[in-house]
Amino acid sequence: MKQQIIGRISVNGKVVKASYEVKIGDIVEIKFGDKISKFEILQIPTSQKITGEIIKIL
Repeated sequence: MKQQIIGRISVNGKVVKASYEVKIGDIVEIKFGDKISKFEILQIPTSQKITGEIIKIL
């Protein structure tokens, strides 16, 4: 039986596909069963070296 994953990820209140490219300022919401985690995108790394915060947990 296939596991239902549609609607697990939303950005700015809209359900998105895996190919969605997040932008600075986007609010990402991820549902894990009964738990919902929310993040704001602060920066997009341009290389493998990450400096500073890239997300803010809401």
